[in-house]
Amino acid sequence: MSRSSPPLREVTLTLTARCNLRCPYCYVPAGQEQSMSGDVIDAAVALFAQHADDAGELTLSFFGGEPFLQPESMERAVARARERFGPRMPRVVTPTNGLALDARARSFCRRNGVRLALSIDGVSSSTVRPYADGRDSTSALRSRIPRILVDSAERPVSARMTVTPQNVAELGRNIRAVARMGFRKIFYLPDVEQDWDEDALSRWRVAHEQIGTWLVGAHGAGVFVPDLPPWRSIEARLLLGRPKRACGAGERLVAVTTDGRLVPCYRFAFERGEEHVLGTVREGFTRPDVAARFANLDPSALHPQDGDCANCEAAEGCTHVCPAQGWLACGDPLAVPAVTCRLMRVQVEVIRQFVAVARRPRRTARRPKWAAAAMVTAMAAFGVSACGGNVETGEAHAGSNDAGADATDFDVDGPGVCPVQVDASDDQVGPGQCPVQIDASDDQYAPGVCPVQVDASDDQYAPGVCPVQMDASDDQYGPGQCPVQVDGGEDAMGPGLCPYIPDASDDGMTPGIC
Repeated sequence: MSRSSPPLREVTLTLTARCNLRCPYCYVPAGQEQSMSGDVIDAAVALFAQHADDAGELTLSFFGGEPFLQPESMERAVARARERFGPRMPRVVTPTNGLALDARARSFCRRNGVRLALSIDGVSSSTVRPYADGRDSTSALRSRIPRILVDSAERPVSARMTVTPQNVAELGRNIRAVARMGFRKIFYLPDVEQDWDEDALSRWRVAHEQIGTWLVGAHGAGVFVPDLPPWRSIEARLLLGRPKRACGAGERLVAVTTDGRLVPCYRFAFERGEEHVLGTVREGFTRPDVAARFANLDPSALHPQDGDCANCEAAEGCTHVCPAQGWLACGDPLAVPAVTCRLMRVQVEVIRQFVAVARRPRRTARRPKWAAAAMVTAMAAFGVSACGGNVETGEAHAGSNDAGADATDFDVDGPGVCPVQVDASDDQVGPGQCPVQIDASDDQYAPGVCPVQVDASDDQYAPGVCPVQMDASDDQYGPGQCPVQVDGGEDAMGPGLCPYIPDASDDGMTPGIC
C-alpha cells in the first residue's frame, strides 16, 4: 500500500468547535460555531472504511468542542460506520465534559458501547472550568457523575485531567478524589503550553511524591486504585525496559476537521495553515510530502530543545513521543520542547524512587510481630484482603502474605506491596505479581507490609505501617516513618508511630499504634 493510502486504525471526527465551557487552557478557539456537515461525516467514514488496516482493532473517535452538543452528528457517524464496516465495526470513543450528557446521550452511549473520557480536573472550584457566562461548572459535573458511571458500568469511564501551574498543587488530592468517585483509569496530562517555572516544577515533583505514596499505601492495604497510565508507562519503561512507541499520528491515525481536511491528529484540528494538511475526505491523501514527515518516526531519534536524549538522566524512563508538540512548537515532529523535558525528568526521577529497589539483591527482612498482628487485625476490621491479594476478589496470590499466613517473614523478591501491578501479558494494571519490591532494611517498603488503609469516607489514612515521613527542611513527604504521632499529654505532632487506629465503636479515629 502506498504512502498516499495509509492503513488506518483510528479516525477522529471533529464534530464541532462549539463548547459550553470556556476553559482558559483549551486550544480550541473560543466562540467558534462551525460544525461538521452530514456530507463530510459520510465521506470521512467512507474514507476510513476504504483505508482501514486489515489487522488490529479499529477506532472511530470524536472530538470538539463538546461532541455531545452535536448528538445527531454522532448518531449519523455511528450509523454510517455500521453500514460500512459490518462485523468489523470500530469501537467508538469520545472525550466529553459531561455537562451535555442528558438521557438521550446516555442512551446512545449504552446502545452503541461508546467509551467516554470525562474531562475533570478536580473537585473544587479552583479547577477553573467555567461555563461561557463565567460560572464554575465543577459542582454541576459532580452531581452528574454517579449517573454517568452507572450508565457506563459495562464500559468503564476514564477521567482526563489537565494539569497547569495553577492547579498542580492540588493534583495528588484531586487524583484521590476522582478515584473515590469510581473512575478506573485516570489520565493526568500537563499543559506544556503554559509557563512552568521552578516553583511550578517543584509542585509537580511534590504531587508525584504524594501520588507514589498513595499508590504504595493503597495497594498495600488492599484498597483499589485506578490505572494511572502516565505513571504506569514510565514505571514499565524503568522496570521492564518497554520501548517507546510512536503514536501513529499521520500514519495509522488521522483526524478530520469540521470542513473535511485530513490532519495528523486531533491536536491539529483547529490549527491554521496548510503545511500540516494530508488531504481531504473527498480527494483522499493528496499530500504525500506531508505524510512522509510523519511516516516511520523513530522515537529513539528525538530532537530535544534542551540537551540530548543520549545524555539525559531520565532517558531510560522517558515516555514522550508527540509529533504534534514537536511540529506545532518547533516545526519538527521529532522535536521536544524544553518544558516537556523538564516535566518528564521530574516524573522519572520521582517514579524511579519507587521502582529502583526492584534490582537489588535478594534478601530477607523481618518486621516486628506486634506490627503484623495489629495490621492483620485492623485489616480484618475493615473487611479488606491482606497484602498481595486480589484487591477485587480478596483472594491471595501464590506466595503472598494473606490474613491467615505468617506475616512476620517475607521475601523481597516475592509478590507484595508495589505502587503498580503489571500484568506482563498485556502491560495493563491489575492484580497480579508485583514488579516492584522495596527493601525494608532501610525504611523502605517491603512485600507483605501494608503501609496504609484508605478510609473511603474522607480519604484519610488509617492502620498500617506509615508510608511517609516528614522532611523537616521543607515539610514534604518521603518514604519512611509516619509524618505525625500523637503525644498523649499534649497531642504534639512529630515523627514516629502512626497517630491513629480506628475506634470500632464509632468509626472515629483515636491515638494508637498503627
